[in-house]
Amino acid sequence: MLPCVPLTDLPIVSRSERDVSRPHIDIWWWPYPAGMNWSAIGASLPPHEQERAANFAFEKDAAGYVAGRLLQRSVLSLYTGKHPAELKFRSGHFGKPYLTGLGEQGIAFNLSNAAGLVVLAVSRGAEMVGIDAEPISSTIESGTASIFCSDEELSRLSALDGHERHVQLLSHWTLKESFLKGLGTGLSVAPDQLTIGLDPTTQTICISSSRTGKTAGWHHRLMTAPFGHLIAVSVKTGHSNPVFRQREFMFGNGSQ
Repeated sequence: MLPCVPLTDLPIVSRSERDVSRPHIDIWWWPYPAGMNWSAIGASLPPHEQERAANFAFEKDAAGYVAGRLLQRSVLSLYTGKHPAELKFRSGHFGKPYLTGLGEQGIAFNLSNAAGLVVLAVSRGAEMVGIDAEPISSTIESGTASIFCSDEELSRLSALDGHERHVQLLSHWTLKESFLKGLGTGLSVAPDQLTIGLDPTTQTICISSSRTGKTAGWHHRLMTAPFGHLIAVSVKTGHSNPVFRQREFMFGNGSQ
């Protein structure tokens, strides 16, 4: 099985942290409650984000979108010193957002939303960051594995069954999602061209590509979050030992 730790076992993000010797990757998470007045909450978002929220067909999807944009703007305001509404975003060729404007250079971030949980990975020292969250109860159809798993992975999975196979499949999917989101390439890189493994020296998770071999400079982590989610984070940095931290977002008190 791939190494996986509880998210809450990571050190807590501290705004007073002054250690700049290693890049820090901060994972902010919010298990937003059901039944909130999302229309009122969404009124704090810029008009174009309010409009998009209003266009969702289902209330749960609109709630997830608003929660994600609220988390993203609230947290990134802490790293930029700007008011949440002043933050400007643009999208890359495959839709990955990035900050624009003076003062935002060097901040990498990525957002994920999954069934009542939104998570945001932020780093000043990393080149690229990707994060994905999935409910552990997610169902992966048996035929789906051949679509996103490499031949080597399928061979290893053939020896597993039941819960163990399910967890391994979900781990592979979540890790590949986080890596591809970090790259910002979308599915222009096919998931079955990637192979999840363990580095024989460090026993940490690695991802290799059938095109390029081992993806140098990347660090991958798997974590379980409270309320039954699996989280994967992929980070590209020149440092061999980045620091992963976490902090729960408190609505109405996100800057504390």
